[in-house]
Amino acid sequence: MAALIVMRDWQRSRCAICGARESHVEDHDHATGLTRAFLCTHCNWLEPGGGDRFDRYRAKNPASMLGLVINYVGAFWTGPDDPVPIDQHGSYVLAGRYGQRTD
Repeated sequence: MAALIVMRDWQRSRCAICGARESHVEDHDHATGLTRAFLCTHCNWLEPGGGDRFDRYRAKNPASMLGLVINYVGAFWTGPDDPVPIDQHGSYVLAGRYGQRTD
């Protein structure tokens, strides 16, 4: 969690791509499972489509510039005792971002 705070503060609570101060999401690389930065919801939605500025972002994002390795836990994290819960069917159990189960 400390690394996320460092990154948020370094980004000055702005989107890593467009600089917007609106609500942000934790963007991550689906291939590696590592967090890259905080993006506004608009840029996070557009990011998979590419384009020059998104290619530059993927090549050099805040986490890589800061030397941070942050495993993305997203909606699946329920707390330190159960980081990625799996139900009886082998599926991830969805949870709130920081703690409370919502299933």
